Amino acid sequence: THPVSYDRIEALETRVAQPVPEADAATLSGAAASGSAVKGVSDSPRAERLRQQLKSKNRLRETLLARMEAEHAGLYQMLKLDPREVAALHQRLSEDQALVQYLPTPEKLLIQLVTREGAQIREVQVSRADLEAASALVVKGMRYRAAHLTGNDRGLSASGERAAGPDDDAQDASLAWLYDKLLRPVERELEGKQQVLVTPVGALTYLPFPALLRKKEGDVREYAAERFNIGVIPSMYHLSLVLQQNESFSDGLTMVADPDGSLPGARQEVSRIARGALVAPTVLEGASATYANLAGAVQDARVVHLATHGNLDPAVPADSYLLLANNYRLNVIDIAGLTLDQTDLVVLSACETGIGKPGLEYATLARAFALASVPTVIASYWKVDDGATARLMEQFYGNLREYPGEGYLVAMAQAQRALIEEGGRYSEPAAWAAFTLFGKP
Repeated sequence: THPVSYDRIEALETRVAQPVPEADAATLSGAAASGSAVKGVSDSPRAERLRQQLKSKNRLRETLLARMEAEHAGLYQMLKLDPREVAALHQRLSEDQALVQYLPTPEKLLIQLVTREGAQIREVQVSRADLEAASALVVKGMRYRAAHLTGNDRGLSASGERAAGPDDDAQDASLAWLYDKLLRPVERELEGKQQVLVTPVGALTYLPFPALLRKKEGDVREYAAERFNIGVIPSMYHLSLVLQQNESFSDGLTMVADPDGSLPGARQEVSRIARGALVAPTVLEGASATYANLAGAVQDARVVHLATHGNLDPAVPADSYLLLANNYRLNVIDIAGLTLDQTDLVVLSACETGIGKPGLEYATLARAFALASVPTVIASYWKVDDGATARLMEQFYGNLREYPGEGYLVAMAQAQRALIEEGGRYSEPAAWAAFTLFGKP
């Protein structure tokens, strides 16, 4: 048995909690219990030895997990979403939900499909290296195309997206290949589900699942977004929010628009959303978009919408930020200080808010809001075009007004489908697939 196995730790915990044998009890008759003793455990020599063994095993376990997080962060993230725990929660899913957990190994991919009926595992003969290579090719192509839609984006970091990307045929081939490996094996079970929640790890966390190509006939393409409403559940913490979080009692809407004056599309986006809002929103535009004003406005906001520049620091994800007025950088520490108890949704209508350091993909601005108890966050995987983002967000909020009972995930999927159906330069995945819903659908 491994010295830090969970079975061994659980066995020790059980032994520590057992009643003290009569001989030990007699010896200790009248002795005062230690204030630090485990509940139900006496201070007998036997119990103390067990406590020390348990403490040692726990220390070894934490040391191993800390080393794993530093050296093999992708695996550590996977352990945080334990497949056994996920499977055990199947009865708490609704009839309209399906959870798809991806567990890549060096030689094959395991796909755990969890629905209300139970859990099942599919094996796909594809290596982790091949999945990572195809995912990287797709993301490179998306970033390249997004950077060339109009040339005006919402990012501040220079990440090299303008380097040449793969040609159209290579991009389509990768999107189709990934659909075959990731979604087609469970496609039949996903039919009719209103909410498809994927839990990717490693390089797959950068992959825009809605953009995977199901079918191509000539110039006609069918993307996964046209068939499924897909969101992301990156951790057990997020899954807990999905299953447990109550809705806000507030109807407030707080919006930040173009704090530095360089994003006319962001101003237009917020103006149009505000005009159609069912309640009078608080709009912080330009110089009024200060941290102090934001901190005050979000306290009673059910929805917080931030249309601004975003900057990802891949070396130190905690230093990533959203830009506010006066060049103020809203970082993860600032986010933790916001009062978001009444907030159901945060929309980060900015660049690179959903990605992080390789292996620590969710050490990001999106995760910072989730850890502040916001159950749903919409964030981006790459630098987004100003005009395309404005169009997508207008569609999203329009869907929320028109179909208030459908939820955020369905509203976003419908917005993506609307851009596809409209045709033109915003119909390609680079324009609509950057934004993903993390958490509660």
